[in-house]
Amino acid sequence: MVKKDGMNVVAIATNEVPVGINAIILNDKNQILLGLRAGHRGGAGTWGLIGGKARTGEPIEHTCIREVKEEVGLTVKEKDLKVINMFTTQSTPKYLFFQIGVLVKKWKGIPKNMEPDRCDEIRFFDLDKLPENLFMGTKGNIDLFLKSEFYNKEANYDYRNVSE
Repeated sequence: MVKKDGMNVVAIATNEVPVGINAIILNDKNQILLGLRAGHRGGAGTWGLIGGKARTGEPIEHTCIREVKEEVGLTVKEKDLKVINMFTTQSTPKYLFFQIGVLVKKWKGIPKNMEPDRCDEIRFFDLDKLPENLFMGTKGNIDLFLKSEFYNKEANYDYRNVSE
């Protein structure tokens, strides 16, 4: 334990459990923005939400604002964000991720693929015509969003329970 401001605080390793912040960006036609993950990274060839890992000490909203700007060049204000869901993904034996969905309905700019080395394409999809090859974290966020649920253990993904 570590003493901080008169309180006992448990010391834990940095990024012991990574947190993925996933922006559910909807346009005025109620379409969702997805990016096709490039061939050299995890989930290659699948469509994913715009987002990424929170940095140590970075609030959810700041991660979302940073990732949206870095990946698609949109400017988002904290007051226009709403945390709407969470679940977990166990993607490898080593990594359990907490996945947090953040609803984004207001922004400035035109979406543009700012990271062509990490994303092959970005595109808006109708919510009832989503691609079948969704990234595991994206699927959980969208399923919960469509059901208006904050959490449901059925959204959790564990590769160890997937039959080959």
